[in-house]
Amino acid sequence: MFPFHTWLPDAHTEAPTAGSVILAGVLLKMGTYGFLRFSVPMFPDATNQYRNFMIVLSLIGIIYGALVCMMQKDMKKLIAYSSVSHMGFCTLGIFALTPLGLTGSIIQQINHGISTGALFLIVGVLYERRHTRLNLRIRRTRDAYAEFRGGLSDRNAQLSRHAAAQRLHR
Repeated sequence: MFPFHTWLPDAHTEAPTAGSVILAGVLLKMGTYGFLRFSVPMFPDATNQYRNFMIVLSLIGIIYGALVCMMQKDMKKLIAYSSVSHMGFCTLGIFALTPLGLTGSIIQQINHGISTGALFLIVGVLYERRHTRLNLRIRRTRDAYAEFRGGLSDRNAQLSRHAAAQRLHR
């Protein structure tokens, strides 16, 4: 949710890969679980009273996360800001207060936990191989694919460049 989770990208950036996976896969879901388990059933009048406010905060979080995500060069921050946006969809579904919204929110949380955890694992592997988390924009030239493949496998750089050149000629 927008004003409360602006710390998230910094936490993901500084955390090791396993910490980011646990944070994205489990810990981010605790707030929405609290809404589903305690807030909505125990305080239905307060939920109805603050429903519009929570929907507005969710929409701001969705748009804010998406806009900031587009400008990121660090892949971990990119995934973290997309998490802010995705969790906005989860809270939006909860405070829609319909069976379809609640079900969609739960399914989105499960999907988000699996996919975001996997994305952080992929970034961890890339970091181990390239020693950078920068989202490098690769030009579409003949050598771009070869350079990328060569950078991922330094031991067989010549072979990788040759294989990439063969792939580009097909």
